[in-house]
Amino acid sequence: MIFFFIAEDELSNKVSAILNNLVGKIKGSAKIRYSESVDVSMTNVRIGLKSALGKEDALELRIHAMPEAYAESLKIRYGLPGIPAVKLGEAVRWGEDAVSAASILHSLLVEGGTLTAEQVFYEIANYIQGSAGAVSMPEKEVPMVGATASRDKIQGIVDFLLKDNPDIMGCAILND
Repeated sequence: MIFFFIAEDELSNKVSAILNNLVGKIKGSAKIRYSESVDVSMTNVRIGLKSALGKEDALELRIHAMPEAYAESLKIRYGLPGIPAVKLGEAVRWGEDAVSAASILHSLLVEGGTLTAEQVFYEIANYIQGSAGAVSMPEKEVPMVGATASRDKIQGIVDFLLKDNPDIMGCAILND
């Protein structure tokens, strides 16, 4: 799950415009839920994507939008250095970097063609986590349906997904 935090400032408005455009373009493959409280409105966007393993997968976005008056308290609550912000696991980007992350995500999902869920996740995770967490997964190494992949390669993918992603509670490698 990728979290976006926006308020009522100029950079947040840029992030909001990019994400609104994204949702408008992919609404046929997305499920959208909206909820609101006094201090924040939250939009969940679950985007269906093709998986390299032949099944459908989903990328989830959670967009927290808040009035400027609540921005400071929410920065403390979510451990954010600034707003707008984007968060994946414990990695956070804010300010212009949050705008760039939204733009990258938009490009991947709208103009990315036939990118798989794994490819989208790796691209956006590499940006948000920075060069320290960067992982290279060239297209030729993505396991495809009907292709065989070594257990070590698959275990490497699983280990990367589990690292610094507290939203993933567990996973298993199964073979048939």
